[in-house]
Amino acid sequence: MSTLIRPQLGLPFDIQNISLNQDLVSYAIHRHRVGPILYKALEQIGATKNSEQLRLEQSYRENVRAILTQRATSKKLIALLESEAIPFTFLKGWGLARQLYDDPNSRQSKDIDILIPKTASASAIRLFNEKGYVHQPSVIRKRRSFSESRQISDMKRLKDQTFADLKFSTMIELHERLFKIEPDGLISNFNEAVGFERYPSINNVYYCFYFILHGALALWPRLKWVVDLSLLVRKLRSHDRNELLRLANEYGCEASILASLRLVQDIFPGSLDEEWFSILAKKGQDESVKKIAGIFFEALSSSAPSNQSLSAKRPILSDSSHLVFGRRIGILNVVRLRVLNAIAIRV
Repeated sequence: MSTLIRPQLGLPFDIQNISLNQDLVSYAIHRHRVGPILYKALEQIGATKNSEQLRLEQSYRENVRAILTQRATSKKLIALLESEAIPFTFLKGWGLARQLYDDPNSRQSKDIDILIPKTASASAIRLFNEKGYVHQPSVIRKRRSFSESRQISDMKRLKDQTFADLKFSTMIELHERLFKIEPDGLISNFNEAVGFERYPSINNVYYCFYFILHGALALWPRLKWVVDLSLLVRKLRSHDRNELLRLANEYGCEASILASLRLVQDIFPGSLDEEWFSILAKKGQDESVKKIAGIFFEALSSSAPSNQSLSAKRPILSDSSHLVFGRRIGILNVVRLRVLNAIAIRV
């Protein structure tokens, strides 16, 4: 599948025989969310349409409609948040797609992610409720208490809350920080660097750093994100690459960043140029980097995306944030969040 996508990524390709079947198409659309970009890649090389490619074309057309509704919802959200003077920035989504892709409509996006300051969380949640956005609880509890105060407390514990815009059938994730558990200073430094720009630029190193960390903390479970990464690393300027590694070292996640680079080169050979290879030659040969890259590859290759929710059944010390950030977050923070989540489910 990654071989078939290469033409749309601007990577060299040599596709002699195109072999598609219904299972592979379903795997591309539902498991890895690359149906639209696979369709555009096959269209680019002039592949003869068959039933499988028609199904991919349908996924592309459905994605175009989904993006139109998301953009309409975003327009409403911009007016709403600006009317209340709440700073915000859109994460990933259309803003990222239009900077990375020749055809932004080929990138699937499940929902709209909005980052706001922690100090504005209560006001934003209250505003969303007042304006008819429907709260979507993140966990099923014994007591279905979704009061505004509970939404605010859940935001602090989980870092985001989800709402639905029923008019456009779109989902909105309202974030007060980037990750459930993160090193001290990361969110404040990110906010300062990005400045709550409406659509951050990929020339902003902190924004690129966030995107790679987002994939690493999820263990890179979908090919869609690796496609993004392949496009992103080739656009990063030389001095931005050095700054990216400096940030990785500052926040204790250098091994995970380097492992992400190893992964994208393994999946899409040609993603890394000589400068990136030089960086990996110097720093990417450590056993810790190879181990994490192996974990990423296993998650990407699994039959279903890895579940990163902190369910009560998982080992008390098992958490991807500890894998990515190591000692910079402290094992006690992982345990604390596990305990709080276990309590919250039962209250």
